[in-house]
Amino acid sequence: MLEEMLCRMSVRQLLQLRCVSKLWHSLIDKHTFIMKHYQARYKMLKEENDIPFFTDKPSVYGSSDPVHFYLLSKKFDNFLMCLTPDLHRDAAPYFIDNSEISRTLYCAGVVHGVVLLHWFGENLGLWNPATREFKLLPRPRSNLPDHVKEYVGTFNSMGFDPKSNDLKIVRSVDLTTDLDDAESEQKLIYETYSLRANSWKSLEEPHPHLYFHDSVSDGCFNGVHYWPADELDSGTFCALRTVLLSFDYTTDSFRLLDAPPTGYEDESKGELSIAKYKELLAVLFTDKGLADNMCRIDVWVATRFDENNHGIPLSWDYVLSIGPMPKFHNLWFTAFLPDGDVLLTLQGGHEGDVIAFGHETTVFNISALEYKRLGVGLACCAMV
Repeated sequence: MLEEMLCRMSVRQLLQLRCVSKLWHSLIDKHTFIMKHYQARYKMLKEENDIPFFTDKPSVYGSSDPVHFYLLSKKFDNFLMCLTPDLHRDAAPYFIDNSEISRTLYCAGVVHGVVLLHWFGENLGLWNPATREFKLLPRPRSNLPDHVKEYVGTFNSMGFDPKSNDLKIVRSVDLTTDLDDAESEQKLIYETYSLRANSWKSLEEPHPHLYFHDSVSDGCFNGVHYWPADELDSGTFCALRTVLLSFDYTTDSFRLLDAPPTGYEDESKGELSIAKYKELLAVLFTDKGLADNMCRIDVWVATRFDENNHGIPLSWDYVLSIGPMPKFHNLWFTAFLPDGDVLLTLQGGHEGDVIAFGHETTVFNISALEYKRLGVGLACCAMV
C-alpha cells in the first residue's frame, strides 16, 4: 500500500519524503522501488500522450555561446522548458566556470531520466535533473594523449541492461588520421562502461571498417542498442552498403544486421535513421530524390525477432510515409511524439519555405502537413 502511494508522487516529493523515517528513506532508495516508480510515472504520462523529451541546442560553430538544454513537452509554453540553469547548479564543481566546456557539451543519451553528457576530450558525466545529482565518470581505458584528443571522432551511447539492472555506456573512438589519405588505415577502439562496477572494459570490434551515422533519436530497445552504419571499403574508405549495428547491453556484444529493404534504386539520395515508433523499433529512410525539390520519410518497424538470438529482427513491415515536404538543404528526423506528431530539424530552405536560413526544429503534423516552429535548432532528443 505504501509503495503504491509513493509511486504516484513526483521525484521531488519523494526526495522530501525520505526525511519522514528510516523506513521511508530505505524504501525510496531501493533500486526495485526506483524502477517501479519510473514505470508507473511513464505509464501515467503515456496515457496523457505527453511523455517529455530531453534535448539540447548545440553551440553554433565558432560562437562563444554555451550549449542549452531543454525538457520538451506540449504542456510548456512553446513546448520547451530550459534546464540549463539546473545543470549549472548541479554540475558547478566540474565545469561551470569553464566557457570552453560549456560550448562543447552535448547530450549522448537518456535512460530512465539519467542524462549522459560528453564534453571536450574524453570527459563524460551522468546527470539526473530530477534528483539534482551529477556524477563525473572515470576516464575511459583508451585515455588518449592530449595532443590527439582534438582530432579523433568519438561516438557515445547509453542503455540499460535489464538482467543485471545496470546502466551502461558504449563508445567507439576513431583514431583514423586522414580518410582521404590512401596510406591511412582506419583504427577504431570500442569500450563499455558499467555504472554498477564504475569501470570501463575493452570490447571486440564488430567490423574493421565502419562509419557510424549520427543519431539524434533514441535507439535503445529492450536492452539492445541500434545504429545505422556504413560498411567501408578497406582501401578507398568508400561506403559499400548501409547496415544496422546492434549492441546487446547484457552480453556486451556487437552484431551486424541487414537493414530493411527500402526498394529504392539509388539509396545514395537518402539516409537511414533509427527511432521509436509506438514502442517499436523503427528504421526510417529519408528519400531526398523526389521531383520538385521535395522529400519523404518512409517508416518500417520490426515485427518479429529471433527467439534464439536476442535483438535480431527477422521481419520488417512498412507502416507509413511522412510527407512529401520541402527538401531544404538538410532535414533530420528527430523523434516521434506520443500524440503522433513528428519532430523535424530543418536547415537552409528556399524563400517561401518554412525556414529560409539557419536551422530550426519544428513539430510537424503528419495528417495536416503543418509545421509548428519552436524557435531553436535542437540536436539529441530522447524520452526521459
